[in-house]
Amino acid sequence: MITPVLRGWLRTRPLRGLLAALAVALGVAALLAVQLTLAGLDDQATSAQRARAGASGVDVRTVAGPGLDAADLGALRAIQGVAAVSPLLQKSTVARVSASAIEGLDVSVVGLDGGRAALRPLHLVAGRLPRDGALTEAVLDQGVAAALRSTGAAHAVRTGETVRLITGDGDRAFTVVGITAVGAGGPAFSGPAVFVSRAAAEGPFALGMRTPLAAIRLAHGASAVAVAREVQARLGGAALAIDPRAGAAGPLEQMRPLLLLVLALAGLICAGVSANTTALAVSERRREIGLLRAAGAGPRQVLRLLLAEAAVLGAAGAAVGLVAGALLGGLAVTRLGAADLPAPALALASWRLVEAAAAGVVASLLGALLPALGASRMAPLSALRSDAPVRERPSWRLTATGLVIALAGLVAASTGTVAVAVTGCAAVLVGAALCLPLIAGPMLRGVGAAISPLARTAPVAAAALARRRRRTALTLAGLVASVAMATALSALSASALTAGDRWVTQLFVGDIVVHSPATQPSSIAQLVAVSPGVQEVTPVRFLPAVAQGSSIGLAAIDPIAYQASSALDVVEGDRTAALTALDVSPAVLVPEQLATTLGWHRGSTVTLSAGGNQLPVTVAGVVAHSLPAGDGREALLIGDSTARRLYGAAAGGFDALEVVSGDSAALPGISRVAALYGMNAVPVTTIRDDARQALGHTLALLGVLGWVAVAIAMLAVVNTLMVNARQGTRELALLRAAGLSRRRALRLVLTEAGLLATTGSVLGVAAGCGLALPLLRAGSSPGFQPQFVLPVGAALAALAAVVVGSLLAAALPARHASRAAIVAAIRHD
Repeated sequence: MITPVLRGWLRTRPLRGLLAALAVALGVAALLAVQLTLAGLDDQATSAQRARAGASGVDVRTVAGPGLDAADLGALRAIQGVAAVSPLLQKSTVARVSASAIEGLDVSVVGLDGGRAALRPLHLVAGRLPRDGALTEAVLDQGVAAALRSTGAAHAVRTGETVRLITGDGDRAFTVVGITAVGAGGPAFSGPAVFVSRAAAEGPFALGMRTPLAAIRLAHGASAVAVAREVQARLGGAALAIDPRAGAAGPLEQMRPLLLLVLALAGLICAGVSANTTALAVSERRREIGLLRAAGAGPRQVLRLLLAEAAVLGAAGAAVGLVAGALLGGLAVTRLGAADLPAPALALASWRLVEAAAAGVVASLLGALLPALGASRMAPLSALRSDAPVRERPSWRLTATGLVIALAGLVAASTGTVAVAVTGCAAVLVGAALCLPLIAGPMLRGVGAAISPLARTAPVAAAALARRRRRTALTLAGLVASVAMATALSALSASALTAGDRWVTQLFVGDIVVHSPATQPSSIAQLVAVSPGVQEVTPVRFLPAVAQGSSIGLAAIDPIAYQASSALDVVEGDRTAALTALDVSPAVLVPEQLATTLGWHRGSTVTLSAGGNQLPVTVAGVVAHSLPAGDGREALLIGDSTARRLYGAAAGGFDALEVVSGDSAALPGISRVAALYGMNAVPVTTIRDDARQALGHTLALLGVLGWVAVAIAMLAVVNTLMVNARQGTRELALLRAAGLSRRRALRLVLTEAGLLATTGSVLGVAAGCGLALPLLRAGSSPGFQPQFVLPVGAALAALAAVVVGSLLAAALPARHASRAAIVAAIRHD
C-alpha cells in the first residue's frame, strides 16, 4: 500500500525515479532475454538431434567385417529392452541418366523399411516414397539429382524421369518417384543416396548388399545406456553401439560463463543505481526525514518508507523489462537459431517471468538497503540541519577487503578453466570497486591537474567530485565495470574473428573451392582444370572409417600439392616431413582437437577399418585444423595413395576441388563448368566471410549484453550529474557573486560531467583489455588459440558514447544552475 508520504516522495523527483526504474527494466530485460535465448536454442538443438535420430534409440555400427549378418541381427533382437531392429541395407553402385553415358555417378543404394531408413524418416521435397514391393521405383537425394548432370542430364533430375542403376543382373531403368532433402538419412549415411523399397534392395540389388548399421527402437522404459552395454557384450569388438540422441551440446555452451558474468554485472550495476538513487533521496530529504522522526516516526518506519520506494520503482521497471525481454529474446532466437531448422517457440514459462521480475526487485531493494539503514539511524536534530556539511571519510577496512578480493580474483583469472577465470574477473571488478572510495578523490584531482592546461576549470571540477567521495566512487564503479566488460567482450570477439579468418585461410591450397553434392569422376576434374585462368586443381575425397571404436571422417588429399603451398599449420612435428610421410607411407595427419580427444600424438599407430578392410597407419603429425568431416568434427587427412589401399576403387573421384586460379576473373568460367555437373564454385574469401558472419552472429549476444550494462551504468551517471548540478547551485551562485560569468559557470558544470565520464571510460577500457587476456587464455582450446586484438573501434565508441551522453545529460541542469538568480540560490538552503 502506497502511503501519502511515499506518494509525495515519488512525485517530488519523478525523473530520478524514472532513471532508477529504467535501470531495473534493462537488467530484467537482459536476464529474461538470455534465459529465453538459451532455452530456445537448446530446444532447437535437442529437436534437431531427435529428428536426425528418428525412432532409433541405439545405433549399432559395424567396426570390422562386411557388416551385420542374420545372426547378429537375431542377437540384437534377443536383448532385453529392444522393441524392434531395423537394419540399414546399403550398397554402392553407379547411376547415370542414359545407357549411352560413358561414366556414371558413384552412389549408395539404401533400402527402405516401412518408408524409413534405419528408423529415420525421409524428408521429401517432391513426389512420394517407393511403394512396398516396387522393383523399379527410386527416390533421389537432391544432391544426386543435381550431380547426375555429369552423366549427360540437361538439368537436375525431376520426378517422373528415369535414372539407370547398375543392379545384380545389369543396367536397369528406375522411375524417379520422389526427391528428398540433402542428407535426409541423417548420420546413418555418408555420401549421396538413392532410396529404393526393401523388395528392390533384397532383389535386384541383393548382390553386394551390406548391413553396416542397425537401428534399435527401445521398449518403453528401456535405458539406451544399458542396451548399448549389452550390445557391446553380445557382439564384442565387431560393432560399436551409440545413442544417436546423445551428445547434443547447447549452441552457446562455451559462452554461458561469460553470459552469466555479464548478467551478474548488470544486476550489480542495477543495485548500484538503486543505492545511488536512495542515497541521493536521503541527501535531499534530510529535513523531511528529521521532521518525520521529530513527529514520532521510528527508525523502522523510515526504513520501510525508503525500501517501499525502491520496491515500487523496481516493480515498475520489472514490468517494463519483462515486455522488453520477451521481445529481445524472440529477436535473439530468430537471429541465432539455425536457418535450416524451424524457429523454436519462446519458452515464456511463468517461473521465468517471476524469476526475472523478482531478480530486478531484489536488486533494487539490496541496493537501497544500506543508504536506507543509514537514514533510519540518523538523529532527528542532525537531520533537521540539512545545510550541515557532511564529511565523508574513506574506509580503510573496505579498501583492504577490496584489495584481498582483487588479488584473489587475479589468481583465479590466471587459471585455464573458463568458469573459474570468469569468476576471477568478476572478483577483480568487485575488488576494484571497493577500493574506489579511497583512490577516486586523489585520482580525479590528478587528472584535473593534468588537463588543466586544456580546461582551466578541471581542477575545480575535480575538487567538487572529490568532496562527494562516496557518490562519485559508486558512479565510477558502475561505469568502470560496465565499460571494462564491454571492452573485454569486444576484444574477445575481435580475437575470435581474427583467429577464424586465419583458420579458414590455412585450410585450402587454392583460392576457389568447387564442391559437389555427390562424388564425381576424375574426368570432371580435368574439365575444371582446363577452364580459363585455372593453374592447378587438387581433388579431395571424403570417406568414412572407424578408428579405435569411433566413427570418424577421412579426407584423402594430394600431399605434394599441399607441400607446394602454405596450407595446413602443423603444430606437432615437422611440416615437410609430415607431408612427405603422408605421400610415401600409410600415415595420417590428425587435427589437434581430435588428437586431444583420442589421445593421439606424432608417432602413434592407429588401425583404420573401412568396408571390411583394415590398415595400420602412423600419425605423421598434428595440424591445428583440417577439412570438415561432415559430422561436426574435423577429418583425418590421408594421402590419396593410402586411401586407394584401404578403399580400393571406392576412393576414386572427388567430392571437392581446390582450385588455384591466376586471376579473379576465372571464377565465372569455373562456375559455369561446375554448374553443368551440379556443382558450385565458391571463393575462399566468401567462405571466410561466411564463417566470420556466423561467428559474429553468435558473439553479437555478448556484445549486446555488454552495451546493456553500459546503458545501465549511464543511468547512474545521469542521475549523479543531475543531482550534482542541482546541489551545486549554491556553490555556483557564490562563485558568480565573486565574479564568475554564467558561461564559465556552465563550463564548470560540464567539465565536471566530462571529467567523471572520461576518467571512468579510460579506466574501464584499460581494465577491459586486462580482463580480456585471461579470458582469451581460458577460452583457448586445441586448434583454437586466438591472440589478443585491441578493440580500437569498441574502445573509442565506448569513450565517445559515455562522454557525449554525460555532457548531454548534464547540459540542461547545468544551464539551469548557471542561470539561477544569485540571491535566490544563496538563500535556497
